[in-house]
Amino acid sequence: MTRITPRRRYTEFPARVYVTYNRTQGSLDIQYAESISYPTPNIYYSTGGSPPFNPDSWTPKNSNEPYLDWLDFILGQSTIPQTVSTSYGDDEQTVPQDYATSVCNLFAQLGARGVSVLFASGDFGVGGGACLSNSGTIDSTQFIPIFPASCELPSLDIYIRFTRYGGPGPFVTAVGGTVRVNPEVAASLSGGGFSKYFSRPAYQDGPVSAYLQSIDSMYSGLYKCVSDFGVRRVLRSSQIFSRSGRGYPDISAQAINFQVVLGGKDIIGSGTSCSAPVRLSSLRPSQELASRIDRPQQASSPF
Repeated sequence: MTRITPRRRYTEFPARVYVTYNRTQGSLDIQYAESISYPTPNIYYSTGGSPPFNPDSWTPKNSNEPYLDWLDFILGQSTIPQTVSTSYGDDEQTVPQDYATSVCNLFAQLGARGVSVLFASGDFGVGGGACLSNSGTIDSTQFIPIFPASCELPSLDIYIRFTRYGGPGPFVTAVGGTVRVNPEVAASLSGGGFSKYFSRPAYQDGPVSAYLQSIDSMYSGLYKCVSDFGVRRVLRSSQIFSRSGRGYPDISAQAINFQVVLGGKDIIGSGTSCSAPVRLSSLRPSQELASRIDRPQQASSPF
């Protein structure tokens, strides 16, 4: 059992302050969220610390995000933002399952307070590195889901309480990436897959079952895993991803060729780290309207 002890290490400041720091990711998030959602105020939260961790081949050292620390802080506030976007994520297998469950339960509490929580679905397709499990089994090649994008269906007591609001649904909303328009199609980098920790919710049964049937027919029991090192591998789908897990992403937005100003220079970035803040910004007007008329919101990352 992992010992879960939140630590209060966080910083809160107006979002515009962060663009002065030489950090591409944070600057990208703020430049697009701030410009699209203006004049809605933006707050940037920076949380220090290291959570419990299980290393894998793609993340051998603990660089995971301390979600529990931030959740412990934000849930203790009387007034909280109604939309939250995070462009970071971790291999699900590097997050101990009891820690992941505790984090998802707290995201569900944010949903109960009407907060829409969006997470980028990842930029490595079906898994980082060579799609290797850290389970120690002989057959270790698997698709690797991303957390918290995979978060779903927390403890039973929370599930029961949420059904009265029309739930359950995802307690975070995973945002994938697209490219082009007319037609707009999935970006090749967009993360997606199925959780190994959290079960598939009933509302996904129809589309997910149809998808699984289509790929079995298309690939005759095979599925392609493309590693980040350009190595294409063809493997049996039954060996490399869970068919009963929560599927993600839930929604998508443009993810390719975003212009960012960093240190006075223009750079181009791509990824679901672009999709999440852009999609979030479009939700804010509806969230503000709902809060003004005091309308109850269902706890399914309720935008």
